[in-house]
Amino acid sequence: MVSVEEQDLEPTIYWEAHPEDILDDGVHRYSEITGVAGSLRELDLTNIEQPLQDVRDFLTLQYKKRFELHPRLFEETVASVFRDRGFHARVTSYSGDGGIDIILERPGETVGVQVKRYKDAISAEQIRSLAGALFIGGFTKGVFVTTSRFQPGGAEVSALASVRGMAIELLDAPRFFDELKIAQRSRFAEQDFDRYYALGFSRFE
Repeated sequence: MVSVEEQDLEPTIYWEAHPEDILDDGVHRYSEITGVAGSLRELDLTNIEQPLQDVRDFLTLQYKKRFELHPRLFEETVASVFRDRGFHARVTSYSGDGGIDIILERPGETVGVQVKRYKDAISAEQIRSLAGALFIGGFTKGVFVTTSRFQPGGAEVSALASVRGMAIELLDAPRFFDELKIAQRSRFAEQDFDRYYALGFSRFE
């Protein structure tokens, strides 16, 4: 299996799918995908004012550049992905968040999310620390999102927290990338989306 760091996600052609390019004659339904030759335009990932959809589009095609994201911009991007999962998402302030970067809410659930834009692996102790913050904050569940991976032992801590009534979902780099791709479906008709990714862009082998 190719690691996240080794995988080359940069395409030589930028393809753009347009949901409006769907023709319906009352009997048949047709969709088109248009290709534009050229390189993907660069974004200043240190600028927290970048439109989130632009950031999501860019990361979908050049995910290995996720480490260049301003930490706050990555938190906002993660929050936007969870909004597409049906949550009301609020990014907390830098101070006084108790280790919780994003608060997710929907009926019957209040979820605390910790986001780490790290290259180093997340330790089991960091997951224990999140569990403590979740219990103290009165959350019903937790999510730990990282741009890297979790050290051995992280899954065991997550399972133990779940047994004790606090489920913690672990999203490492490949799993968050999968969530990002699913969220991007909201932009395209399903058929167009599948054709877009069938081109082989941004896949983990």
